[in-house]
Amino acid sequence: MFQNLSLRSVFSLFFLALFVAAAFIGCAEKQNLGMNGVKGFDSRRPGQENTDTREKFKLTAKLSLNDLGRPVNRGILGVNLRRKFSLTEKKALSQKIKSLNLSSLRYLPLDEKAFSKADFLFLCKSLEISPAISPDSSAISLGDGYLPKLGAENPDPIETYWATMAGAEFMQKKMGALVQKLSKPQLTQTPFYLEQYGAFYSKGVERTDRLTDTPAGAVYVADLLRVLAQREDVSTAHYSSLVSATENDFLSLLTETGESRLAFNVLGLYSELLQGRFVPLELDSPSFSTVKLGAVPAFEKLPRVVGLATRNGDWVRVLFINKSMKMPADVTLNIGDFKLISTAAFNELSADGPWLNKPWYAVLGRLMSTEGDLVFRVEPHSVFLLKFAVTPDLTTEK
Repeated sequence: MFQNLSLRSVFSLFFLALFVAAAFIGCAEKQNLGMNGVKGFDSRRPGQENTDTREKFKLTAKLSLNDLGRPVNRGILGVNLRRKFSLTEKKALSQKIKSLNLSSLRYLPLDEKAFSKADFLFLCKSLEISPAISPDSSAISLGDGYLPKLGAENPDPIETYWATMAGAEFMQKKMGALVQKLSKPQLTQTPFYLEQYGAFYSKGVERTDRLTDTPAGAVYVADLLRVLAQREDVSTAHYSSLVSATENDFLSLLTETGESRLAFNVLGLYSELLQGRFVPLELDSPSFSTVKLGAVPAFEKLPRVVGLATRNGDWVRVLFINKSMKMPADVTLNIGDFKLISTAAFNELSADGPWLNKPWYAVLGRLMSTEGDLVFRVEPHSVFLLKFAVTPDLTTEK
Protein backbone atom coordinates (compact mmCIF):
# COMPACT_ATOMS: atom_id res chain seq x y z
CA MET A 1 0.00 0.00 0.00
CA PHE A 2 2.88 2.29 0.80
CA GLN A 3 4.27 1.68 -2.68
CA ASN A 4 0.88 2.43 -4.28
CA LEU A 5 0.66 5.69 -2.40
CA SER A 6 4.15 6.61 -3.55
CA LEU A 7 3.31 5.90 -7.16
CA ARG A 8 0.16 8.00 -6.90
CA SER A 9 2.15 10.80 -5.38
CA VAL A 10 4.73 10.57 -8.13
CA PHE A 11 2.06 10.64 -10.84
CA SER A 12 0.27 13.52 -9.12
CA LEU A 13 3.46 15.54 -8.95
CA PHE A 14 4.27 14.70 -12.57
CA PHE A 15 0.90 15.91 -13.90
CA LEU A 16 1.04 18.96 -11.63
CA ALA A 17 4.43 19.81 -13.12
CA LEU A 18 3.03 19.43 -16.65
CA PHE A 19 0.12 21.72 -15.79
CA VAL A 20 2.41 24.39 -14.34
CA ALA A 21 4.72 24.16 -17.36
CA ALA A 22 1.82 24.52 -19.78
CA ALA A 23 0.50 27.52 -17.87
CA PHE A 24 3.95 29.08 -17.90
CA ILE A 25 4.32 28.56 -21.65
CA GLY A 26 0.88 30.02 -22.22
CA CYS A 27 1.79 33.11 -20.23
CA ALA A 28 5.05 33.42 -22.14
CA GLU A 29 3.18 33.30 -25.46
CA LYS A 30 0.74 35.98 -24.34
CA GLN A 31 3.58 38.19 -23.12
CA ASN A 32 5.35 37.72 -26.42
CA LEU A 33 2.26 38.77 -28.36
CA GLY A 34 1.88 41.78 -26.13
CA MET A 35 5.48 42.85 -26.64
CA ASN A 36 5.39 42.49 -30.41
CA GLY A 37 1.87 43.80 -30.95
CA VAL A 38 0.77 47.41 -31.17
CA LYS A 39 0.38 48.68 -27.63
CA GLY A 40 -3.28 48.84 -26.64
CA PHE A 41 -4.49 47.52 -29.98
CA ASP A 42 -5.42 43.84 -30.05
CA SER A 43 -8.14 42.18 -32.12
CA ARG A 44 -8.79 39.64 -29.37
CA ARG A 45 -10.54 41.92 -26.91
CA PRO A 46 -12.92 40.27 -24.36
CA GLY A 47 -16.56 40.30 -25.32
CA GLN A 48 -15.90 40.86 -29.01
CA GLU A 49 -16.16 38.12 -31.59
CA ASN A 50 -14.56 38.10 -35.00
CA THR A 51 -16.87 37.47 -37.96
CA ASP A 52 -14.53 34.58 -38.93
CA THR A 53 -16.27 31.78 -37.06
CA ARG A 54 -15.17 28.74 -39.08
CA GLU A 55 -11.77 27.16 -38.58
CA LYS A 56 -11.00 27.24 -42.31
CA PHE A 57 -12.68 27.49 -45.68
CA LYS A 58 -12.17 25.93 -49.09
CA LEU A 59 -12.21 27.64 -52.45
CA THR A 60 -11.54 26.73 -56.06
CA ALA A 61 -9.51 28.77 -58.53
CA LYS A 62 -9.07 28.33 -62.27
CA LEU A 63 -6.46 29.68 -64.68
CA SER A 64 -7.11 30.31 -68.39
CA LEU A 65 -3.51 30.12 -69.59
CA ASN A 66 -4.35 30.36 -73.30
CA ASP A 67 -6.09 33.71 -72.87
CA LEU A 68 -3.09 36.01 -72.76
CA GLY A 69 -4.03 39.55 -71.73
CA ARG A 70 -2.16 42.83 -71.92
CA PRO A 71 1.48 43.16 -70.86
CA VAL A 72 2.13 43.81 -67.17
CA ASN A 73 2.86 47.37 -66.04
CA ARG A 74 5.93 47.55 -63.82
CA GLY A 75 5.44 51.31 -63.58
CA ILE A 76 3.49 50.78 -60.36
CA LEU A 77 6.67 49.51 -58.66
CA GLY A 78 8.01 52.97 -57.80
CA VAL A 79 9.00 54.59 -54.53
CA ASN A 80 9.56 58.16 -53.31
CA LEU A 81 12.81 59.58 -51.93
CA ARG A 82 12.30 62.06 -49.12
CA ARG A 83 15.72 62.71 -47.62
CA LYS A 84 19.42 62.87 -48.40
CA PHE A 85 21.64 59.81 -48.02
CA SER A 86 25.29 59.54 -47.12
CA LEU A 87 27.67 57.60 -49.36
CA THR A 88 27.66 54.75 -46.84
CA GLU A 89 23.87 54.66 -46.87
CA LYS A 90 23.80 54.66 -50.66
CA LYS A 91 26.04 51.61 -50.81
CA ALA A 92 23.90 49.79 -48.26
CA LEU A 93 20.69 50.75 -50.04
CA SER A 94 22.07 49.65 -53.36
CA GLN A 95 22.38 46.07 -52.15
CA LYS A 96 18.99 46.14 -50.44
CA ILE A 97 16.91 47.74 -53.17
CA LYS A 98 18.35 45.90 -56.15
CA SER A 99 16.47 42.83 -54.93
CA LEU A 100 13.18 44.68 -55.48
CA ASN A 101 13.93 45.60 -59.09
CA LEU A 102 11.87 48.78 -58.75
CA SER A 103 10.76 50.68 -61.84
CA SER A 104 11.54 54.21 -60.69
CA LEU A 105 12.46 56.54 -57.86
CA ARG A 106 10.61 59.82 -57.49
CA TYR A 107 12.20 63.03 -56.24
CA LEU A 108 9.98 64.09 -53.34
CA PRO A 109 12.17 65.49 -50.54
CA LEU A 110 10.79 66.85 -47.31
CA ASP A 111 13.42 69.57 -47.38
CA GLU A 112 14.67 70.88 -50.74
CA LYS A 113 17.87 72.16 -49.15
CA ALA A 114 18.73 68.79 -47.64
CA PHE A 115 18.27 66.79 -50.83
CA SER A 116 19.56 67.93 -54.20
CA LYS A 117 18.61 66.58 -57.61
CA ALA A 118 22.25 65.59 -58.06
CA ASP A 119 21.93 63.24 -55.09
CA PHE A 120 18.71 61.92 -56.54
CA LEU A 121 20.21 61.16 -59.95
CA PHE A 122 23.32 59.64 -58.36
CA LEU A 123 21.21 57.29 -56.27
CA CYS A 124 19.09 56.30 -59.27
CA LYS A 125 22.25 55.46 -61.18
CA SER A 126 23.79 53.51 -58.31
CA LEU A 127 20.61 51.46 -57.92
CA GLU A 128 20.16 51.11 -61.69
CA ILE A 129 16.66 52.58 -61.43
CA SER A 130 15.13 55.15 -63.75
CA PRO A 131 14.02 58.45 -62.20
CA ALA A 132 10.29 59.03 -62.44
CA ILE A 133 8.99 61.34 -65.14
CA SER A 134 7.96 64.66 -63.65
CA PRO A 135 4.17 64.89 -63.34
CA ASP A 136 2.74 67.16 -66.01
CA SER A 137 -0.36 67.55 -68.15
CA SER A 138 0.28 64.18 -69.77
CA ALA A 139 -0.98 62.40 -66.65
CA ILE A 140 -3.68 62.97 -64.03
CA SER A 141 -2.78 62.73 -60.37
CA LEU A 142 -4.83 60.45 -58.17
CA GLY A 143 -3.45 62.24 -55.12
CA ASP A 144 -2.56 59.74 -52.44
CA GLY A 145 -3.59 56.22 -51.55
CA TYR A 146 -3.30 56.57 -47.78
CA LEU A 147 -6.04 54.55 -46.07
CA PRO A 148 -8.01 53.90 -43.93
CA LYS A 149 -7.29 57.27 -42.22
CA LEU A 150 -9.00 56.64 -38.91
CA GLY A 151 -11.27 59.33 -37.60
CA ALA A 152 -12.26 57.69 -34.32
CA GLU A 153 -10.09 58.33 -31.27
CA ASN A 154 -10.63 54.81 -29.95
CA PRO A 155 -11.38 52.60 -32.99
CA ASP A 156 -12.48 49.01 -32.63
CA PRO A 157 -9.62 46.68 -33.72
CA ILE A 158 -11.90 44.29 -35.60
CA GLU A 159 -13.77 47.03 -37.47
CA THR A 160 -10.42 48.67 -38.23
CA TYR A 161 -9.12 45.42 -39.69
CA TRP A 162 -12.04 44.95 -42.05
CA ALA A 163 -11.97 48.62 -43.10
CA THR A 164 -8.30 48.11 -43.98
CA MET A 165 -9.22 45.07 -46.08
CA ALA A 166 -11.78 47.21 -47.96
CA GLY A 167 -9.35 50.09 -48.60
CA ALA A 168 -8.21 48.96 -52.06
CA GLU A 169 -11.82 48.50 -53.16
CA PHE A 170 -12.50 52.07 -52.07
CA MET A 171 -9.57 53.29 -54.20
CA GLN A 172 -11.01 51.34 -57.12
CA LYS A 173 -14.34 53.05 -56.56
CA LYS A 174 -12.69 56.49 -56.40
CA MET A 175 -10.86 55.92 -59.68
CA GLY A 176 -14.06 54.76 -61.33
CA ALA A 177 -15.86 57.91 -60.17
CA LEU A 178 -13.00 60.07 -61.48
CA VAL A 179 -13.22 58.45 -64.90
CA GLN A 180 -16.93 59.25 -65.01
CA LYS A 181 -16.21 62.93 -64.33
CA LEU A 182 -13.73 63.20 -67.21
CA SER A 183 -16.17 64.12 -69.96
CA LYS A 184 -13.65 65.32 -72.54
CA PRO A 185 -12.50 62.51 -74.88
CA GLN A 186 -8.84 63.50 -74.60
CA LEU A 187 -9.00 63.31 -70.81
CA THR A 188 -10.59 59.88 -70.71
CA GLN A 189 -7.49 58.53 -72.47
CA THR A 190 -5.04 60.34 -70.18
CA PRO A 191 -3.29 57.96 -67.74
CA PHE A 192 -3.39 58.29 -63.98
CA TYR A 193 -0.46 58.27 -61.61
CA LEU A 194 -0.56 57.70 -57.86
CA GLU A 195 1.80 60.14 -56.15
CA GLN A 196 2.14 58.26 -52.88
CA TYR A 197 0.40 55.45 -51.05
CA GLY A 198 0.59 53.18 -48.04
CA ALA A 199 -1.46 52.01 -45.08
CA PHE A 200 -2.09 55.10 -42.97
CA TYR A 201 -4.08 55.17 -39.73
CA SER A 202 -3.13 58.27 -37.74
CA LYS A 203 -0.40 60.76 -36.97
CA GLY A 204 0.60 61.55 -33.43
CA VAL A 205 -1.66 58.90 -31.88
CA GLU A 206 0.46 56.29 -30.09
CA ARG A 207 -2.21 53.61 -30.18
CA THR A 208 -2.69 53.63 -33.96
CA ASP A 209 0.34 55.26 -35.64
CA ARG A 210 2.30 52.00 -35.74
CA LEU A 211 -0.53 50.04 -37.36
CA THR A 212 1.00 51.02 -40.70
CA ASP A 213 3.82 48.51 -40.26
CA THR A 214 1.67 45.47 -39.44
CA PRO A 215 0.47 42.48 -41.50
CA ALA A 216 -2.94 44.15 -41.90
CA GLY A 217 -1.32 47.31 -43.26
CA ALA A 218 0.93 45.33 -45.59
CA VAL A 219 -2.02 43.31 -46.92
CA TYR A 220 -3.67 46.62 -47.85
CA VAL A 221 -0.55 47.52 -49.83
CA ALA A 222 -0.67 44.13 -51.60
CA ASP A 223 -4.35 44.55 -52.41
CA LEU A 224 -3.92 48.10 -53.70
CA LEU A 225 -1.07 46.99 -56.00
CA ARG A 226 -3.37 44.26 -57.32
CA VAL A 227 -6.02 46.87 -58.16
CA LEU A 228 -3.50 49.23 -59.79
CA ALA A 229 -1.89 46.43 -61.80
CA GLN A 230 -5.20 45.46 -63.39
CA ARG A 231 -6.12 48.99 -64.49
CA GLU A 232 -4.98 49.99 -67.97
CA ASP A 233 -5.36 53.69 -67.13
CA VAL A 234 -2.72 53.73 -64.35
CA SER A 235 0.80 54.53 -65.53
CA THR A 236 2.87 54.82 -62.34
CA ALA A 237 2.54 54.56 -58.59
CA HIS A 238 5.08 55.36 -55.88
CA TYR A 239 5.18 54.00 -52.37
CA SER A 240 5.35 56.67 -49.67
CA SER A 241 9.10 56.60 -49.05
CA LEU A 242 12.19 54.45 -49.34
CA VAL A 243 13.71 55.06 -45.92
CA SER A 244 12.23 56.59 -42.78
CA ALA A 245 12.75 60.34 -42.69
CA THR A 246 12.10 60.55 -38.94
CA GLU A 247 12.06 58.15 -36.00
CA ASN A 248 8.26 57.93 -36.03
CA ASP A 249 7.93 57.61 -39.80
CA PHE A 250 6.43 54.16 -40.36
CA LEU A 251 5.42 54.85 -43.98
CA SER A 252 8.67 53.61 -45.50
CA LEU A 253 10.03 50.41 -47.01
CA LEU A 254 13.09 50.51 -44.76
CA THR A 255 13.77 51.78 -41.26
CA GLU A 256 16.42 54.40 -40.51
CA THR A 257 18.89 51.57 -39.92
CA GLY A 258 18.04 49.84 -43.20
CA GLU A 259 15.86 47.04 -41.81
CA SER A 260 12.98 45.87 -44.01
CA ARG A 261 9.44 46.81 -43.10
CA LEU A 262 6.59 44.48 -44.04
CA ALA A 263 5.67 46.45 -47.17
CA PHE A 264 9.20 45.90 -48.53
CA ASN A 265 8.53 42.16 -48.82
CA VAL A 266 5.17 42.78 -50.48
CA LEU A 267 6.79 44.86 -53.23
CA GLY A 268 9.35 42.09 -53.60
CA LEU A 269 6.61 39.56 -54.40
CA TYR A 270 5.05 41.92 -56.94
CA SER A 271 8.43 42.46 -58.57
CA GLU A 272 8.53 38.69 -59.14
CA LEU A 273 4.87 38.50 -60.20
CA LEU A 274 4.83 41.29 -62.79
CA GLN A 275 6.49 39.56 -65.73
CA GLY A 276 5.03 38.80 -69.16
CA ARG A 277 1.27 39.15 -69.60
CA PHE A 278 -1.77 38.84 -67.42
CA VAL A 279 -3.94 35.73 -67.64
CA PRO A 280 -7.49 35.33 -66.29
CA LEU A 281 -7.87 33.91 -62.78
CA GLU A 282 -11.32 32.88 -61.54
CA LEU A 283 -11.87 32.57 -57.78
CA ASP A 284 -14.84 31.15 -55.92
CA SER A 285 -14.37 33.00 -52.65
CA PRO A 286 -16.62 33.65 -49.66
CA SER A 287 -17.26 37.30 -48.86
CA PHE A 288 -17.19 39.80 -46.01
CA SER A 289 -18.87 43.11 -45.24
CA THR A 290 -17.65 46.22 -43.43
CA VAL A 291 -18.98 49.26 -41.61
CA LYS A 292 -17.89 52.82 -42.37
CA LEU A 293 -14.69 53.70 -40.55
CA GLY A 294 -12.34 56.60 -41.11
CA ALA A 295 -12.20 57.46 -44.80
CA VAL A 296 -13.45 54.04 -45.93
CA PRO A 297 -17.21 53.69 -46.48
CA ALA A 298 -19.21 50.57 -45.72
CA PHE A 299 -19.02 47.71 -48.22
CA GLU A 300 -20.97 44.50 -48.68
CA LYS A 301 -19.94 41.14 -50.11
CA LEU A 302 -16.28 41.76 -50.85
CA PRO A 303 -14.24 38.61 -51.58
CA ARG A 304 -12.10 37.31 -48.75
CA VAL A 305 -9.50 35.90 -51.14
CA VAL A 306 -8.33 37.79 -54.22
CA GLY A 307 -5.61 37.05 -56.73
CA LEU A 308 -3.68 38.00 -59.83
CA ALA A 309 -1.93 35.79 -62.41
CA THR A 310 0.70 36.31 -65.10
CA ARG A 311 2.38 34.18 -67.74
CA ASN A 312 5.81 34.75 -69.24
CA GLY A 313 6.57 32.01 -71.76
CA ASP A 314 6.27 28.68 -69.98
CA TRP A 315 6.37 30.28 -66.54
CA VAL A 316 3.19 31.05 -64.63
CA ARG A 317 3.00 33.15 -61.47
CA VAL A 318 -0.12 33.43 -59.33
CA LEU A 319 -0.53 35.69 -56.31
CA PHE A 320 -3.20 35.12 -53.66
CA ILE A 321 -4.19 37.46 -50.82
CA ASN A 322 -6.21 36.01 -47.95
CA LYS A 323 -7.94 38.90 -46.20
CA SER A 324 -9.49 36.74 -43.48
CA MET A 325 -8.50 37.65 -39.97
CA LYS A 326 -8.29 34.10 -38.62
CA MET A 327 -9.30 31.56 -41.26
CA PRO A 328 -6.81 29.86 -43.58
CA ALA A 329 -8.00 29.11 -47.10
CA ASP A 330 -7.53 25.66 -48.63
CA VAL A 331 -7.18 26.40 -52.33
CA THR A 332 -7.58 24.03 -55.27
CA LEU A 333 -6.07 25.57 -58.41
CA ASN A 334 -7.03 24.19 -61.83
CA ILE A 335 -4.60 24.94 -64.70
CA GLY A 336 -6.88 23.76 -67.50
CA ASP A 337 -5.46 21.97 -70.54
CA PHE A 338 -1.89 22.25 -69.32
CA LYS A 339 0.49 20.14 -67.30
CA LEU A 340 3.43 21.02 -65.09
CA ILE A 341 6.96 20.71 -66.39
CA SER A 342 8.46 21.92 -63.11
CA THR A 343 7.68 21.68 -59.45
CA ALA A 344 5.44 24.44 -58.12
CA ALA A 345 7.41 26.70 -55.78
CA PHE A 346 5.76 29.14 -53.40
CA ASN A 347 6.73 32.13 -51.29
CA GLU A 348 4.34 33.05 -48.50
CA LEU A 349 4.35 36.07 -46.19
CA SER A 350 2.34 35.21 -43.08
CA ALA A 351 2.11 36.25 -39.43
CA ASP A 352 0.69 35.14 -36.09
CA GLY A 353 -1.70 38.08 -35.93
CA PRO A 354 -2.84 41.06 -38.02
CA TRP A 355 -1.59 43.76 -35.64
CA LEU A 356 1.89 42.51 -34.76
CA ASN A 357 4.92 44.77 -35.22
CA LYS A 358 7.33 42.00 -36.16
CA PRO A 359 8.80 40.62 -39.41
CA TRP A 360 6.83 38.28 -41.66
CA TYR A 361 7.25 34.55 -41.57
CA ALA A 362 8.73 34.28 -45.07
CA VAL A 363 8.10 30.65 -46.02
CA LEU A 364 9.69 29.21 -49.15
CA GLY A 365 8.60 25.76 -50.27
CA ARG A 366 7.43 23.44 -53.03
CA LEU A 367 4.14 21.66 -53.58
CA MET A 368 4.29 17.87 -53.67
CA SER A 369 1.71 17.54 -56.43
CA THR A 370 3.03 17.38 -60.01
CA GLU A 371 -0.12 16.19 -61.78
CA GLY A 372 -3.69 17.45 -61.86
CA ASP A 373 -4.91 20.32 -59.71
CA LEU A 374 -2.58 22.17 -57.36
CA VAL A 375 -3.74 22.10 -53.74
CA PHE A 376 -2.30 24.37 -51.06
CA ARG A 377 -3.20 26.51 -48.05
CA VAL A 378 -3.07 30.30 -47.81
CA GLU A 379 -2.86 31.52 -44.21
CA PRO A 380 -5.06 34.38 -42.89
CA HIS A 381 -3.87 37.99 -43.44
CA SER A 382 -1.13 36.72 -45.72
CA VAL A 383 0.23 37.06 -49.27
CA PHE A 384 1.07 33.90 -51.22
CA LEU A 385 2.98 33.70 -54.52
CA LEU A 386 3.05 30.49 -56.57
CA LYS A 387 5.42 29.90 -59.51
CA PHE A 388 5.56 26.96 -61.94
CA ALA A 389 6.26 26.10 -65.58
CA VAL A 390 3.67 24.51 -67.89
CA THR A 391 3.22 23.01 -71.34
CA PRO A 392 0.02 22.14 -73.23
CA ASP A 393 -1.34 18.74 -72.24
CA LEU A 394 -1.84 17.00 -75.60
CA THR A 395 -3.51 14.02 -73.93
CA THR A 396 -6.44 16.10 -72.69
CA GLU A 397 -9.72 15.25 -74.38
CA LYS A 398 -11.36 18.20 -76.10
